[in-house]
Parts: sequence; C-alpha cells; structure tokens
Amino acid sequence: MLRMKYPKNWKSQNIEDRFTGDVAKFFLPQNNDSNSFKPEVSVEMEDLKKPISLPDYTNLKVNQITRYLKNPRRNESHPAKLANLPAHEVIYTGKQEQYNVKRMAVWAVKDNKAYIVTYTAEESQYDAFLETAQAMINSLEIRKSASTPSK
Repeated sequence: MLRMKYPKNWKSQNIEDRFTGDVAKFFLPQNNDSNSFKPEVSVEMEDLKKPISLPDYTNLKVNQITRYLKNPRRNESHPAKLANLPAHEVIYTGKQEQYNVKRMAVWAVKDNKAYIVTYTAEESQYDAFLETAQAMINSLEIRKSASTPSK
C-alpha cells in the first residue's frame, strides 16, 4: 500500500490501472482556462518480472522517456531517495501534445516492484509548483498491505 500527503487544494484520483501501473494522480483543479495544462503528480507501481538492480532499471526508464515525448531533453540525472529507499531522479523536458512540459521522475526498486513518482507541469509553471511536488514526493510511504484470502 502506498500513502502520500498532498495539499488540501489539490484533488486526488485513484486509478489502479494494471496495464499502466498507475496507482493515483494528484492535480490542481482546473481553473477557468480549460486550455491550460494542469500540474500533476502521478504515482505508479510496476511489477517486475525478475529482480533488477536500480542502475539497470534506471537505464530502462531513461530509454523509455524518449518514447513518450517529442524532442525529449534530459536536464538532470542523479541518485535520490524515495520512501527512504535508494532511488534515482531524472528531470527532463519535451513536448506533450501542444504543451512544452517539464517532468521530474523519481523511482526506487524493492521486492520485485518499482515505485515511480512523476511531477509534470508546463515548463513555464514548473518552478511555481516544484516545492509542493517535492514535499508530496518526500511524503511517500510504502507499506506492506495485509494479504486478504482469495474467495
């Protein structure tokens, strides 16, 4: 089970999509300008087929970045912490639909699962919400879920 603190003025959406691994998204409610890009923090949990080291997983994730954005550019890549686990953080920019976006993705690997938290904002708004996003990422807790007997 994952737990993350988020500001009262942000909305949460539980997703639990087994295909994408998305567990939840947190975002600012849409203002009157429906053409603007909403800053969001997404949480993913990926079941890994076999044990993999953090450096090997990092290589896979960095290669995936180029598939989902047009003109991706990696700005930073360095070791980090996520839920008190060794992690890796990558900050990158690119084009998503008509928006120039900037993302900070942090991931960790534990017990054949990868935990990924990604902050995404329009490049021009990235710094305005960065402190909030970092506080959310730093609040992530990974807890063992109670196993329930199958029926």
